[in-house]
Amino acid sequence: MPRSILGVTATPERLDGVGLRDAFDVMVLGPDVRVLIDGGYLAPFRYLAAQFDVDLSSVRTLGGDFNVGDLERALDRDGITGNVVEHYLKHLAPRTAIAFCATVAHAEHVARRFRDNGIPAAAIDGSMSADERRGAVERLRTGDLRVLTSCEIISEGFDAPAVGGCILLRPTKSFSLHRQQVGRCLRPKPDGSAAIILDHVNNVFRHGLPDAPHIWSLDSQRRTIAERQRSVPCLRKCRVCSSVFATGERGDDCGVAGCLFAAPDLREREGTLEEIVSPPWAHGIDIRRARGSQWYLLLQHAGTDRARLREIQMARGYKPGWVRYAAAEAVEKLQRRCAA
Repeated sequence: MPRSILGVTATPERLDGVGLRDAFDVMVLGPDVRVLIDGGYLAPFRYLAAQFDVDLSSVRTLGGDFNVGDLERALDRDGITGNVVEHYLKHLAPRTAIAFCATVAHAEHVARRFRDNGIPAAAIDGSMSADERRGAVERLRTGDLRVLTSCEIISEGFDAPAVGGCILLRPTKSFSLHRQQVGRCLRPKPDGSAAIILDHVNNVFRHGLPDAPHIWSLDSQRRTIAERQRSVPCLRKCRVCSSVFATGERGDDCGVAGCLFAAPDLREREGTLEEIVSPPWAHGIDIRRARGSQWYLLLQHAGTDRARLREIQMARGYKPGWVRYAAAEAVEKLQRRCAA
C-alpha cells in the first residue's frame, strides 16, 4: 500500500544549505513571513543592528559555518557581553528575551552577566535533563526569568513561549539558522506589541530582514556569504537608533519616535504647515570639508544616499564620477533651502 510522508517546516533546507530533494518529491509553499505578519499570525518586529562589526578575522569555517570554538574566543569578552546587557535594558527591559550564543560556556557567561546586573537569567543547553529544560522555559513563560540564553537548543524545533525579543550573539553563515533564531520571538504577543531583535553580530547584513522574500527549493542552494549578501535587499541602518530597514521602504524615516530620522518635522509658517526636511545646523556645514557621519547625515536629509545614487548611475550608464557631483548638488540644494 503506497504511503506518503508529510514534512512541515518554516525553513525547508538543511542548516548547511543542502536541499531536501533526497527526502521529499514535492514542496507546497505556504504564505511568507510578511503575509503572516499582516494577517496577525506573527508579530511585527523592530530590528536593531550593531553599530560596529565584530572582528571575525581569526574565526575559521567548519562544515559551512563559523567554527564555534573560534566564535567563543572572539565574542565572549566583557566589552561585548556588557554591551548586550546595556542594550537589553535600553530596548527590551522588562520584557523577556532569548539570547542565542556561540557555545554552552558563552551562554552561561552571558546569563551570569545579566544576573550580576539584577536581571533574572538562566542558560539552557542539551546536557540538562528534559525536566530542567522544561522548568527553565516555564519560568521564562511566567516572567520569573527575563532572559534565557541558549546554545543551539532553542534555535529549531522548539516550542518557545511568546517573548518580547531575541538577542543574536552568534554570527552564522546559515540562512536557515538565522531565520529559525529570529523566528523564536515572532509569536504574537498578548498585548499585540512588536518583537525587538537585537543583532549584536550583524547577521541581518548576511541574510536580510525576517520578512525579506526568499525562494525556497528542494534542491541545494549552498552559496557563499558574498553570494548571499549580493542577493540580500539593500538595507539601511539609522545612525542614531540603529534600526534596520530596506532601502526605499520608508525613505529617510526610520520609524522610531524621537529619532533624528523619524517623521518629518512640521512647523507653522505664515498660517501654513511646511515640512522641514533638514536640521537647522545643515546650512552651516562646508560640504567640501564634511566627512564620515556628518556627510552621511547631510545626504540623508537631502533625501538620498550614495547607494541610491550609485543605482541611478549604473541604471543610466553615467560615469562613476557622476555620483560625487550628484551628491554635492543634492546637499547644496538642501543648504540653500535651510538658509532661505
